[in-house]
Amino acid sequence: MIKTQGALRVHLDVGCAMRTSNNVLMEARRAGIRGKAKAPPGAKHTMNRRNLMKTLLGLLLAPTADRAVSAAPRRAIRIQESPLAGFQFHDGVAVWSQLRENDALLLVREPENAYDERAVAVYWRDRKLGYVPRDENTAVAWMLDRNVTLSTRIIRLREDRNPWSRIRLGVEMGTA
Repeated sequence: MIKTQGALRVHLDVGCAMRTSNNVLMEARRAGIRGKAKAPPGAKHTMNRRNLMKTLLGLLLAPTADRAVSAAPRRAIRIQESPLAGFQFHDGVAVWSQLRENDALLLVREPENAYDERAVAVYWRDRKLGYVPRDENTAVAWMLDRNVTLSTRIIRLREDRNPWSRIRLGVEMGTA
């Protein structure tokens, strides 16, 4: 049963397609039903917001074979675009001619860094190129500390006297 009062309720159909109680209530009203609306045939159960969040989190963390939801293709979400800091102080100049746009980069957390407790180093093929800028590294450091999988790529290379303008990197979450 889905309650019609107050809190948002959600049910999962057999195919695990989610519909809000508002849709169910509208269907019930169209059918002339007043008061409490019954869950549609085949509905497994209903839940409140907290249980919905727990269920969604469980579905995201469950092994793929155990998921009841069909696997939709995942797309990477760019969460940040930044210049590379410290290019001139590391191996960036030495490997400049080998770098290409779209090359994969590795982010490595350096919590013991003397200059920045949220330091995130940027590597290309085991060569340190520099860092995610200090004023832009908070979210990336937080995610790396929590083992969130991030992918990073060179999105722009530019010959420039200003080392901050030479490499632009993109940080993405998810799979491409």
